[in-house]
Amino acid sequence: MDTAIIDKVREDLDADLAQIEALAQSDNFADQADTVTALQRSAETKRARLETLTRALQDREQLARIDSSLTKTVQTTQRLAEQRATSAESLGELFVRSRQFSDWSGYGQSGKVEVPAGHAALERRAVSLPIKTTDLPSFLIPGWQQLPLAQLVTPLLDLIPTITTSMTSFPVAGVKVSEGGAAVVDEGEAKPPLDIAEDKVDVALEMVAVYTQVTRQVLALGDSVFIRDAIDTELRRAVLKKLNELAVAALTGATLPTATVPSTSSLVGAIRAGIATVQTAGYTPTAVAVNPTDYAAADTWLLDKAGACCKDGYWGLQVVAVPGLTAGSAIVGDFAAGMRRYVHTSGLSLFATDSHADTFIHNVITLLCEQLSKTVVTRADAFAKVTVSAP
Repeated sequence: MDTAIIDKVREDLDADLAQIEALAQSDNFADQADTVTALQRSAETKRARLETLTRALQDREQLARIDSSLTKTVQTTQRLAEQRATSAESLGELFVRSRQFSDWSGYGQSGKVEVPAGHAALERRAVSLPIKTTDLPSFLIPGWQQLPLAQLVTPLLDLIPTITTSMTSFPVAGVKVSEGGAAVVDEGEAKPPLDIAEDKVDVALEMVAVYTQVTRQVLALGDSVFIRDAIDTELRRAVLKKLNELAVAALTGATLPTATVPSTSSLVGAIRAGIATVQTAGYTPTAVAVNPTDYAAADTWLLDKAGACCKDGYWGLQVVAVPGLTAGSAIVGDFAAGMRRYVHTSGLSLFATDSHADTFIHNVITLLCEQLSKTVVTRADAFAKVTVSAP
């Protein structure tokens, strides 16, 4: 992508902002209200375009890095295959020279085992489990082929601010306006009150975890570093997928305001009504969560109707496909203001051991991934739920 386009949009945006600032400082600012409004709209459009172009450039650069990494991986795989073709090393010999073995916490610490007299023929190594194609995880291919690592996709979690904590349970204190507000009053008259009450929520972090088991021989296949990374990625992906589902459950389980939607409205029209509801509550909606099937149906419906509403998402909102959201509904909201995700300082942790049950004598490694966290809705009025009969 030519960065000159991004530079041009940025220059145009700076020009609009400079004009707005100049008009705001002028003496006839009130007479220029329409011009200022037009410039503000133009600046918002250019800012949205600049963000879209920047994200596209970043995505392209990331793909280029992945392509480069895959090329190096293929070259390494070919080199290892050529070495194995000229070597008669066993899997055990390959393993003891691997990084996985040298990084093992028990490396060099095993005690000496005395074999009783008369048992000279006794097997003196841990029992080796046979490796079958059906025993391998689905993302490992025999023959040391390496597949691209699965992407970690967390569409809803990415919208929610994260707060790190060292505690596993704690109260979250806040305030909530029950009634009242500011008003114009004459000198000497009583000022209006604003009733603010404490709004406390007790948060208890939840453990989300998953594990798998593989033999040491599997970890020694091909590039052991790549295989370990692939397994770790799948474990992290499973945990993050569950965390995203829990965030969806927290959002859909909260009592959210419902936007008034005409019975004949499309999903895109209903989203616009949801935007109005959130704005009326005093928030700025940033995204809309929709069911993936509804998202596809709405895009198909818009093929011959696309206009200003859909150049950057729907009405300028980021559209997030959220599996598990009820079909025919969408949630519009200011996710940065309305939700919080509390994560323990230990973060997303990965562990490996051969000391689980009898796995040591069977050359089996147990790998575990876990995270302590909790996602909560802190301001329900920052959202609006919309429902239609057909997208």
